[in-house]
Parts: sequence; C-alpha cells; structure tokens
Amino acid sequence: MLVNSTKSKRIGLVFACASLCMGLFACGTKQEDAPSSAAASEPATEIYVEISTPAWTEEVTTKATAESSSEIESSANASTEATESAEPTSEGDPTEAVTESLTNEPVIPTVEPPTDPPMIPTVEPPTDPPVIPTIEPPTDPPVIPTIEPPTDPPVIPTEAPTEAPTEAPKIVSVWYTTSALNLREAPNLDARVILTIPKNTAVECMEEGPEWHLVTYGGATGYVANGYLADEALITFPGYGETAYKYVRYINDHFSMRLNGNGYSTKKKDSCGAWIERTMNSLGYTATYHLGVSPVTGALVKSYAFRKSCGVADAPLVVIGAHYDSRESRGAEDNGTGVGMVLELAQRYAQIALPYDIDFCFWDGEELQGCAGSYFYVKQTPDLGRIALYINLDCLGAGDHMFAYGGAYENGQLVRAEAYTKAMEIATRFGIPLRPIPAGLAEPELQTPTRLYGSDQDYFAAADIPYLYFEANAWVDRNGVEQYPSGQRPYQYNSVHAAFAETFGTINHTKYDDLDVLEKIVPGRIQAHMSCFAKILYTFLEEYQ
Repeated sequence: MLVNSTKSKRIGLVFACASLCMGLFACGTKQEDAPSSAAASEPATEIYVEISTPAWTEEVTTKATAESSSEIESSANASTEATESAEPTSEGDPTEAVTESLTNEPVIPTVEPPTDPPMIPTVEPPTDPPVIPTIEPPTDPPVIPTIEPPTDPPVIPTEAPTEAPTEAPKIVSVWYTTSALNLREAPNLDARVILTIPKNTAVECMEEGPEWHLVTYGGATGYVANGYLADEALITFPGYGETAYKYVRYINDHFSMRLNGNGYSTKKKDSCGAWIERTMNSLGYTATYHLGVSPVTGALVKSYAFRKSCGVADAPLVVIGAHYDSRESRGAEDNGTGVGMVLELAQRYAQIALPYDIDFCFWDGEELQGCAGSYFYVKQTPDLGRIALYINLDCLGAGDHMFAYGGAYENGQLVRAEAYTKAMEIATRFGIPLRPIPAGLAEPELQTPTRLYGSDQDYFAAADIPYLYFEANAWVDRNGVEQYPSGQRPYQYNSVHAAFAETFGTINHTKYDDLDVLEKIVPGRIQAHMSCFAKILYTFLEEYQ
C-alpha cells in the first residue's frame, strides 16, 4: 500500500529515534541470515507497507529525552522491564519481538541540542519587475483588397437545350419467321447481314414494304425479306400431318390440272381418283361410287366413299370429305391438302375402332360443277338419317390463318354448332390459334361462325346435318380492312403476303397453287397448319360422342 507524504514524514522521525535506542541492544541481538541463493535469485518486488511504531519504542525515546543523566541506571532498568513486556501493536508489523534478555546495559549516547538555529537560505526578491514585451499596434489600418464590380452583368452559362427524348419506334405489326432469316442493314440482298434470326421467331415490324419490312430483333434494327414472315408462329405436333403432307407432294407432282368439264380434259382428274382408290384399297377399304351428271355443265361426276364400320347396326355415321378435282393449277393447296388429310385419317383409323361408323369421302365436281359430287352423295346414300356430322376439309395449308366454321342461323339464333364449339375448345387446349370467321361480314351465308356456303358442306347443311369446316384463309387483311376487288368473294382472299398482290391475295386457282412455289414464299406454313389440323381432328374423333 502506498502511504501519503505527511504520514511518511512522521514515521521517518519515529524510526530515527527508535534506531538510536536499538543501538543499545547491538551486543545482544542476533543478526538475521542472508537470504538463500534461491531467494536471492528471485526478482525484487517493490512493496509499500504502512508501518506502525511499537509502543516500547516511543517509551524509550520519551525517557531518554526527559530524564537527567543521574537517573540513567533507573531509566535503564525501567527500559529493560518495558522491553521484556513489550508486544507488537499492529498486525503485519515486520519488527520481530526480542525474546532474549539483555546481558549488558545499553549505552545510550546523548545528543547535543543544536547551538544555532538552522540556516534557512533566503531568496532575494527581484530588483526589477519582469520585462513584458509589448506588441506595437500597426501604424496603418490593414489594407483590404477591394473587388471591382463587374462592368457588365454576369453571364450565366445556360445549358444547351436538350432534345426531347425520341419516342420509341411505333410497332406496326408482329410477324414470325418461317425459316432462319437474315437481318440486313438495307433493303437489298447486297446489304451487310447484321445477324440471323432463328426460325419461328417473333419480330416487331416498324415499317412495311412490298418486299422488305423494317423490323427489330434482339436490340438490332434492320430489314428482312417479308416473304419469310407469317402472321402467327408455326406450331407442329410430331407425327401429326406428316403423312398427309407426303400425299400432297405426290398429288402436286403427278396430278396437276385435275379439271372436269367445260371442254377440259378430265384425264388427270380421273387418274387421281383411281390412285386414291388404290391407296384406300391397300389400307383395307372398299369404295362405294356416287355418280351423276352435273346440272351445271352436263359433265360426268364420280365421287368415292369408303366405309369404316364400328360393327354396330344403325350406329351414328360421321362423314369426312374433301374434293380432289382442281382448277388451272397443280392444286396442291386446293385441294391436295384436304385429300392428303382424309388419307392420313383413313390410314390412322383403319385399325382403330370408334363408337360410330365413318365414311371417308373424295368428291368430284366441287370446282366448276357446283359441288355436284357431294350433292349426289347426299341424294344417293341410304344412310342419310344416320349422319350425325359432316366434316369438310378444303385448302388447309397456305392461307395466313387457320379457321373453323359450323352451325346455322335460324330465326336469328345459332343452331347445330356443337361440333364447332368442341373443335374450338380442343384447339384452345393445345394452344392452336384456330379462329372463327370474322364478325360483321354482310353476306348472309357468311354469318359467324357458320360459313353456310362455298364448299361441299352446302348440301349437308341444307339437309339439316351439323357440319364442321376447316380451312386456312385470311378473310380480311391485318388491319381488318376488306381489300377485295369489286364482286370478288372474301373467301378467295387467302393471304396478305405481298407476293400474292398480283392476284389480290388469292392462292387457289392461280399459278401460286404449286407446292414448290408455296414452299419458297411461305416455307414451313403448310406442314405446320396440317399438323395442327391433324391434332384437332384426331382428338375430336376420339372424344366425339
């Protein structure tokens, strides 16, 4: 413990007097041993201890100063008695008690009092006051620099007017690539290719031209040949429509110009009919012929029907038909696509039982003869009362969009449209963009979704038989505007593609109805549309009750 300075001075004075007295015992007191080597090697620890002076020390000191020298002996005796009976007065006192008796009388030296008072040095006061340096005040006021005011008002720089942010390019329409397509810097084949757009990819069109469209894709803007664009993405279902497309190719290459009547040779038409019969025979079907003379031109009309029976007497009958005659063309679209689809369906269901009978039919005389082939079937079949539904397939591939029609208007109401409703539900289920006929067309036979006239469903509808009609068409252009020449029926408007501008958008009955030509103008479209129609038809036939 660290003691304060005042107490230390007191203890020091007492300790000095005690030391004088203890010198009396120097002869009879045993010295302590030096610390052992081990203790000596230990590092010294500085310890501060508050020390209490024993009472006997104070008594001896008092007697030594108060009594005369004549009383030394008695004082020594009294001191001896005090020494023998003295005990430490404080715990922790480092002074050990003396237990041995004194053998000799201690000699106490006398201390002469000082003759003169102690010399206290004096400090001479300073003769002069301290010199404090003074700071001279400035003789002149400080010179504060002045700032001359500008002679002209300050010119505040103005920011250059920023141009109004340019609006994002307006998107006119959205198209889909029908094949991998180059995006070019300029609308010509010599321009640098910026990038290649994958097949069946949406591009946003900002400007449309007769041969090139300005589009944006992947952050780049450039020109693409519009002959490789379609209004809708091409959807395909593997295994659906592939066989039908092969039949279209065969018909296109071997049976062009399948005409009937009006002075045209019917050789190619008859050859095509004979090939259809052989193909159906190879699948296990037997033909029933429906013959007649066209009331329009007097030409002989020959249609084919092939029955797939479910084995139940008086079972419902579903008729599926497509006309196989054509006009002044190869007739791939009109109507090789319909014939190919009927052949694929017949091949698929040759070995599959359905809960109703099916007639797979191929009509003659649809072109130029007023649908005479289907007319004679309706007139001649003994099973007219068993027909629950007629499905008509005509021009399925090259038109811009896929459509379905069905039903009839009676007394302002749509009736017999259950099959149409079912087909639309199936298309929605599989994400197929199947459309109804546009609303608002003025002609009564084109009230949506009926399409009552214009193909081989005419006479079935006239006999109050429900029908379902599939085709690929456009009806109106992309802006919904009817751009038909005066007197031309809207169903002849197949596509808005600029390549068909010469024929006002018409494909069938023209030079464009050629599979090789169509594959160059709208590559992949025919396969995709036929795949979608096959998917709808397969599902419909298997779910139809």
